[in-house]
Amino acid sequence: DNTDDLPTVSVLQPAEDALLANTVTVTASANDDNGVQQVEFFANGNSIGVDTNASDGWSVSWDTTTSADGAQVITATALDTAAQTASSSVVNVTVDNTAPVISISGPTGGSSESGTITVSASASDATSDVTQVEFFANGNSIGVDTNASDGWSVPWDTTNVTNGAYDLTAQATDTA
Repeated sequence: DNTDDLPTVSVLQPAEDALLANTVTVTASANDDNGVQQVEFFANGNSIGVDTNASDGWSVSWDTTTSADGAQVITATALDTAAQTASSSVVNVTVDNTAPVISISGPTGGSSESGTITVSASASDATSDVTQVEFFANGNSIGVDTNASDGWSVPWDTTNVTNGAYDLTAQATDTA
């Protein structure tokens, strides 16, 4: 049938330049004059799934932890009822499943402190930006810093806790 048009397909989600982590839904729109049989989705040329039933739209779940962190190219290929295929334009995304690296930089372990002190940390992430650091004393939050312009730190008024040893920890969150 030489009058059968090629299918059309385009990736709808994720959006261009999206930062992805864990499992995400990849969706596409696909059309054909005689019907679409399936849409196959790809990340950097590797198949991440096939949808053969458009009842809920053309989509697959992508476990991004199976792909390397960094730049990824998402595409979709539609197959019509005449076994003709067409591929979508690329959508560039970044995968970031690696947690930020963080360490307490002050006060030093074993030191004796009193009054209001500064608890500080160094935090970084190879793929995306660190957006906040939360500090804890014996597991209880003592503050959150969302602006690293002066380093990651919070003041801690030690006069509000009983005397004794405290374990200071910090948790960094990145944009992913």
